[in-house]
Amino acid sequence: MRASTTMLRPKLALMTDDRIVSMLANRALLDEFDVRVFQSSAPDFVSAVGDFAPLVVVIRDVLAMGSAVEAMAALRRDVRLSNARIVVLSNAGENGDFYLSGGAAAFVTIPFTADHLRDTVLRVVKDTRTILYAEDSRVLHRLVVPPLLEEGYTVIETYDGREAFAVLESGRKVDLVLSDIDMPVLDGLGFCHAAKADARFRHIPFVLLTAREGEEAVHAGFSAGADDYLMKPVVVPEMLARIERFLGSHAEQRDERILVVEPDTNAAHVLERSLATHSLGCDFAHDAESARTMLESGRYALAIVECKLPVVDGVTLVRQLREASRTRDLPIIMTSESDSLGEQIRVRSVGPQSFVVKPFPPDRLLAEVERTLANSRHRRQVAAMRGYLSEGAIEAIERRSTDGDVEPRAEATFRTVFFLDIVGFTSLCENLAPLTVVRFLNTFFDDVVPTLTKHGASIDKFIGDCVMALFPRELSGPQRAVAASLEIIDRLPALRMRTGIDVHVRIGINAGPVVIGDIGSAHHRRDFTVIGDHVNVAARLQTSAGIDEVFVSETVAKQLSTGFSVTEVGFLPVKGRREAVRAFSVRADGPVPQSPPVSSKSSR
Repeated sequence: MRASTTMLRPKLALMTDDRIVSMLANRALLDEFDVRVFQSSAPDFVSAVGDFAPLVVVIRDVLAMGSAVEAMAALRRDVRLSNARIVVLSNAGENGDFYLSGGAAAFVTIPFTADHLRDTVLRVVKDTRTILYAEDSRVLHRLVVPPLLEEGYTVIETYDGREAFAVLESGRKVDLVLSDIDMPVLDGLGFCHAAKADARFRHIPFVLLTAREGEEAVHAGFSAGADDYLMKPVVVPEMLARIERFLGSHAEQRDERILVVEPDTNAAHVLERSLATHSLGCDFAHDAESARTMLESGRYALAIVECKLPVVDGVTLVRQLREASRTRDLPIIMTSESDSLGEQIRVRSVGPQSFVVKPFPPDRLLAEVERTLANSRHRRQVAAMRGYLSEGAIEAIERRSTDGDVEPRAEATFRTVFFLDIVGFTSLCENLAPLTVVRFLNTFFDDVVPTLTKHGASIDKFIGDCVMALFPRELSGPQRAVAASLEIIDRLPALRMRTGIDVHVRIGINAGPVVIGDIGSAHHRRDFTVIGDHVNVAARLQTSAGIDEVFVSETVAKQLSTGFSVTEVGFLPVKGRREAVRAFSVRADGPVPQSPPVSSKSSR
């Protein structure tokens, strides 16, 4: 049985109502298309065109029944023609944009050459996706083919695997193969295996249709190289959705690139096509050595690694990647044909993000890929946020995104509050270029912040040249804050030498109950910070301190252990507060005392 010829030469309807134009167009297109001429003056001409079911309709802009716009609208009202490609012919070249914006696929100016018209229409047809359908049941042809035509696909109908493979070898354009498994002469599995074994055709997505059930049947289909697998009876909407996944217009390729480490070329190309349906690009490595070299470039967001690799197996490769600093945190999905408990333990021991057993449906792997990439993006975003937000703010964001709670949260707690600013920063800005000021501030904070965090602080915010930090509510908080302050001051001479800028600081520290939580607009921007009288007192102590001096409150002074020299400096008025604050200056007696280790519960 020969392949159906109804789509081997695409159908083309020619509507010009002009004998000369019709003759020229017919002569130009007859070799490539099944051309039929229609007169718009004929009764029920739209119904006649619909019965013909052309892939392309070529229309003259002036017709007996009216304009080309009216003819296009009439054709579109017939559901059989809703996906036909329309090419408009016109003497008025300036009208091209008008017709193209109105839904025409192409525009050709009269007079035209035969080559120009033929090339234009062929280009329109080339943009049409072609499905090769192999099925020995004529009943199923009547069920499956019409919905595909209505979606605008060209369908080449065949009735056996050998016949379908001959279509591929003929050079006809095929974008996807839809094939039954149980067929005479050459069944669907044999057809699929032959197509995937041929370098000319292995890039074509192959979808198997079958009534066979069970894991063994699915395994056989994917082992033959199929890209997807659909059960009979055919559910038309699901079939169309699966085809659209392979042939639909995909979004611009994503920035995340994947390395597929797979020795089987066919399996690698199946993965490539599956990833492409989610706009993900990939590269290939066929062994561990080439994979390591490629991954060291740092350009990959994810690696999919097969366990069974030549020379060095996949498990050993992943272990090596985990031991290398550049690839230690690389997300990895491992695949294997074995699902034995021993294999699972061996794979899990090297820490991949996921493990998928072959053969797997494309959706299964894609779900793991998207989940792994999403988790990786989340980790990178949190890491990036740590440079801009306090730990408390990040925790609040994660809690809010997890439980969906949009209500502001707050709690009364104990904190040691630290303020630091640079002495004479305004004058410094007046004498330095803006970019120099920014570079200096970043260098300064790069020196100060690690010292604070080493002593257990969390950075609440930067306010210009000022740093606000919080120390945990445990009893050692005041001592940690003072020790960090004195170490910062001790490091200033080296910072002055390094930057060439005569930098000095003032520091203020207070401890006591504060309110910590979401502060700001519920609909726009919020800050996760602390407020309260004790915060104001710490800020006032900082502004009152001398050059390279640390002022603390009485609460802080009383909790300092030996190793510090504490001197009372008197009472300081605080704006909005009736009582003045008793202030103390603190220096170290010898080396700066070290803070005790930070406990895991001290951050709250």
